[in-house]
This record gives sequence, structure tokens and C-alpha cells, in this order.
Amino acid sequence: MNYAALNPEYLRTLPVAVNGSQSPALQLGSFSGNCPSYTSTYNQLGTDIYCSLYMLQFRGYFYAGQSGLYTISFNQQIDDVAFIWVGNATRIRSDYSAANADIISYKGGVGGTHAAIAGEYVPFRVAYAQATGPWSFGVSITAPDGTPILGPSGSTRDLVRYSCDGTAPPYLPWGNEV
Repeated sequence: MNYAALNPEYLRTLPVAVNGSQSPALQLGSFSGNCPSYTSTYNQLGTDIYCSLYMLQFRGYFYAGQSGLYTISFNQQIDDVAFIWVGNATRIRSDYSAANADIISYKGGVGGTHAAIAGEYVPFRVAYAQATGPWSFGVSITAPDGTPILGPSGSTRDLVRYSCDGTAPPYLPWGNEV
């Protein structure tokens, strides 16, 4: 797979094959497996999908319970490729691309930080792509004091799809992000 040529922005207007919010932290926090052939399937959010040549996207907000640097990282080696965008709502909602991702991992594990102010909802998007063979993926978000917000344990502390007060509005429906 030519990872450098992968364009997650291509998916902005395509309909999704599987859409759901069941156990999102488990799926985003960590998963792995093996895809022995192009015709093999596995279960994602309650639906059997082909495990070759697919992309998963997650989007939402984390609530900053304290001011400071939040650590966002891949918590295991990524196989095959993953992108994270954090903090800039316009870019995350409709202008995301491989070129402007904050964190990119091509078969490796990397991370970064994001400065947040207590009380703010921080938008983020994660995209993950897999071709045939083994896969592994996981994202961790940790508060400045070391409290896990998201991680391999499946914790969902302070993760939301939108806020009740309207400061973190719902994302557009999948396939309508232009």
C-alpha cells in the first residue's frame, strides 16, 4: 500500500458502509487482528466487513477538565496507517487531509500534545486505514495530570460526540463533510 498517496479527504462525500457509536472507546482505544486474505471479514460495530482495504474514522470532542498540555498518541504500533487531527474545528470538520494531520503514523507509533483550557471541548478526528495482513491500532488521550481520557482499557472519560450546551456542535452526517 502506498501510504503517502492515501487521501482521507476522499471520504468526505462518500456514504459509509458501517455507522455507529457502539463501544466507540473500545474500538478507538485499541484493537488488533489479522486479515489473511482480501475476502476475509471481521466484525466492526456489529457488522461483518471485509478486513482488507478499508478506512475507519472517529470524530468527537474531549472535555478539558483542566488547563494544560494533553498528550495524544498512538498507544501501540500502527499497522497500517493512522492520522489524528486535533483542536482546529474547521480543519477537523471539513478541511482535513493527509497533508494537515497533526499526527501521522505509517507502521509506527508517534504522538503529540495539545494545549487546552479547562472547560473547553476539544474537537478531534482519527482516521485509520488497513490493507491485507495483520492490523493494530490504538489511541490514547491523557490529561495534564496523567489521568487517562482514552486508552487501551476502553476508558471513555470526558469523550463526547457533542455538548449539551451547544459549544461543541454535532458533526455533519457522514458523507456530507464539505
